[in-house]
Amino acid sequence: MTPKTKVYLLPGTMCDERLWQYVTDILPQSFQCHMVDLPLEDSIDNIVLRLNDILPREPVNLVGFSLGGYIAAQYTLQYPDQVRRLMVLANSPAKLPTFEVKMREAALLAAKNAGYGGILRTKINQLLSPQHKNNEQIINVIKAMDDSGGKAKFISQVEATTSRQNLTGPLAALDKPIQFVFGDHDALVNKDLLLNLNAPQINTHIITNCGHMSPLEQPQQVAKHIATFF
Repeated sequence: MTPKTKVYLLPGTMCDERLWQYVTDILPQSFQCHMVDLPLEDSIDNIVLRLNDILPREPVNLVGFSLGGYIAAQYTLQYPDQVRRLMVLANSPAKLPTFEVKMREAALLAAKNAGYGGILRTKINQLLSPQHKNNEQIINVIKAMDDSGGKAKFISQVEATTSRQNLTGPLAALDKPIQFVFGDHDALVNKDLLLNLNAPQINTHIITNCGHMSPLEQPQQVAKHIATFF
């Protein structure tokens, strides 16, 4: 029997295995997916260290979405022999823009002082492409993941991961197949940064009619890229 292709999937902020449900349903049967929650630690460095305890001691196929994409990129740089191929979905692994840092700081302060009331519909709309802003199925999945995470997870992830470094230069110098995939309506990705990376082992793909939540908005396209790349 031909061994299955194992792929390890890392979710984003306030996401869990439900992020991948539509993608894994349509991947070829030759794939075996392992969904790994992001460890709750006090820094990105410690998240990566803990992730190294979780992942197997063999070169893995790694897919990271959003924050998970940044963590996957950092993990690949820190443990290059542990990664066979890296796919980063909906993330440009670099410092966060000043406006986003300020928004995260304000949200963190509000959560600590007044409690965490969950993700707002306006925030969800910002994550989705115009085609999916009224897709209640997608919206309900986002809300459900956020509700399950709650205040403690929100505070932990925002505090630990707001301070980031630009990893694109070190990734471009790494002798490792890397693929960036992002939506054409994803306002959280620095598209110019990724499209201008000059490295033969790195390629980028843009998914049309897609915002930030690509595994929920365009699972067929995400599954296609995973199946082809790995």
